[in-house]
Amino acid sequence: MLVISTGHQCLAQAKSKKTSLQVVPKTIPPPPEPSKILGDPSKDNIAIYPFTSATGFDYGYAESVGNAVEAGFVRSSRFNVVERNRFGAIKAEERFKEVNTDNIVKIAAKLGAKYIITGHITGASTAEYYSSDHKYLGYQTTINVAFKIIEVESSLIKASESINIVGQAATSPISKGNAYASLDGITRTLIANYFPQQFKFMSIGTTEVKKKVPVLTTFKFWGGSDNGIKVGDVVQLYYLTYVVNPATNKKIAEKNSIGFATINAINSGSTSTCEVYKPQKYGEQLLNLFTNTPDLVLIEYSGHDRPRNIFGF
Repeated sequence: MLVISTGHQCLAQAKSKKTSLQVVPKTIPPPPEPSKILGDPSKDNIAIYPFTSATGFDYGYAESVGNAVEAGFVRSSRFNVVERNRFGAIKAEERFKEVNTDNIVKIAAKLGAKYIITGHITGASTAEYYSSDHKYLGYQTTINVAFKIIEVESSLIKASESINIVGQAATSPISKGNAYASLDGITRTLIANYFPQQFKFMSIGTTEVKKKVPVLTTFKFWGGSDNGIKVGDVVQLYYLTYVVNPATNKKIAEKNSIGFATINAINSGSTSTCEVYKPQKYGEQLLNLFTNTPDLVLIEYSGHDRPRNIFGF
């Protein structure tokens, strides 16, 4: 028997089939894990989180200060620096409050960073300024920044400092630029104080006779342009002595200051020449130590004449 289905019957069958289908909800995959930094394995990985600002100040100050600090760390040639965009864009409301340390440390750990740098603008202004006798001098930009260096593995704050950055010029934009430019030197001093480098003696350079006594005037050491060192920088010299802690039986090296030296030539990526500071005072002892016990002399890079506080002010 031939059975002919009407249009209504076909439509009913189609609806029946349609309603019997199960709707499978779409699953949204989790965001990809941030990949670890690939860089020079001999250098520490350091992350610089986007700087933030206190409420009421132009966020542009925080962005510019953060850019300048990041550039200073990159130019130091000391670290593998994490690009700030690896943290993702921070929300608008997060720009105007200090960062949550726990959250950013977790992200930095996934990136393989050993340290993370944060900054928070606590004050910022650009205004006309005058001399004491009320003479117009131009514009002055003043920025107050709170810096933190956090050790990622332990979440401990390695350093916490507040500084004032000042720039002056005939125009407002140039005064801001001068303030940001000063951060290069500040960053180098920050690195020198909290991430000191230690080097080994290479060879004796020149000697002189002072009051019938031979003294050391120049020497070379194993450290150069690859370590971010520049002509005019200063190294501090120490003589190492060792003691044993009776509580732990561990051997501990103690540093005894024996003078300073100024870098007067960068000979290669890994060698430099230094001129002894006040050779008539320190030169005789240094010559004896470098001649007889060079392995006990430690050369530490500090980047400036005398460490005063974190920024050398």
